[in-house]
This record gives sequence, C-alpha cells and structure tokens, in this order.
Amino acid sequence: MRSVLAISLLLVACSSSSSSDSTSSSSGGSSSGGGTPVSAADCNERCKPKATECGAPEEQIAGYCANLCQSATQEQLACLEQKTCGQLLQAGSAEAACPKSSSSSSSSSSSGGTAGKKQLGDSCTCSDASPSGDGLCGGTDVDCDRGLYCVYSAGTGGKGTCMGKRCCDDTNACDEDPSLLESCSVGTCKTSVLGYYCQK
Repeated sequence: MRSVLAISLLLVACSSSSSSDSTSSSSGGSSSGGGTPVSAADCNERCKPKATECGAPEEQIAGYCANLCQSATQEQLACLEQKTCGQLLQAGSAEAACPKSSSSSSSSSSSGGTAGKKQLGDSCTCSDASPSGDGLCGGTDVDCDRGLYCVYSAGTGGKGTCMGKRCCDDTNACDEDPSLLESCSVGTCKTSVLGYYCQK
C-alpha cells in the first residue's frame, strides 16, 4: 500500500509542480529547468515499469506517466529509475527526489558520453552499497555515464558493472519466454543479479 502511495504522490506532485513550467512553453514538451530533453514516448517507456514496480494501479499508470513526462529530463528519469519506492515516498515529488537543476551540468556532451564517466560494460563502484545484498546505483554521483547504472552483487563492497536500462519487468516470465525481452538501444538484454538489464 505504501508503494502505491509512493508512486501516486511522486507523479501527482510532479504534475502540479510542473504545471507552471509547462505553460511557458507553447509546444508542451520537455524540460524548462535544464537537462537533456526526452521524448514523450521514451519517457513513458521508462516511467511505466517504475510505476508498476511501485504498485501503481494499472488503470492509472498512463495518467501518472503523462503528468511526469510533461517536464522530465533524461537525467531526472535516470535518477528516478534508480530510486527505491521508499525513497520516492519519502521525497514526495519527482523534483524533490531528483531535482532537474542538479543533473543539468552533464548535458554538454552530445554523443561520446560524459568526460570521465565509465561506459557500458566498464567496472564501477557504488559508494553507498548495501553490504548484505545485491543492488544498483545511478544518477549524477555514480561512476557510470548518464543513463547507466552500476549493478553489484552482495559481498563485493559495491563493485559492479555499468549497465543500461532494465529490459524485462518479470524475470521469471522472461526466463520462460525470451520473446518478452525488450530491445536495447545500446548493448544486449541479458540477465544479472537484479534481473534483466541492457549489457555489453
């Protein structure tokens, strides 16, 4: 129940806080607060799995994601994707969980990735890793480039590998039917300690 509330609060709050921003841009598209713009289709594709993960009612997910995608940036989406449902509930809104202004500084590199950041398949480290479980970290403070996550196994001290987006929401179903795996814009959809992610 808390997870449903988490995603409800997050996306509804985002909708209300972004309404004043969206009125100033006639095309109603991407972000007005800095960062890399994201298309509505890509945003929805990335929003829906997170909403499902946090237990949002199926019939309300489309509306939640439409509100979020009015103003989200690539950097903000990457940050939101790596947050736990508990963290989203605690934050109360998308802007509070992942401020757009804090992730806009890395938008200057057009195609070759951010200077100094590690790419898909490179080794990485999560500084705040859980010592007793598998996990991942992402966002502006991670070794991996924008849009990538550092995925690590329990007992490694947070040492892991840079991976792309999650490419299957139901690991067991995808194990049984590989046709359910989503395509990756970079890399290949493979299994990991946390399920299926785009990997080198």
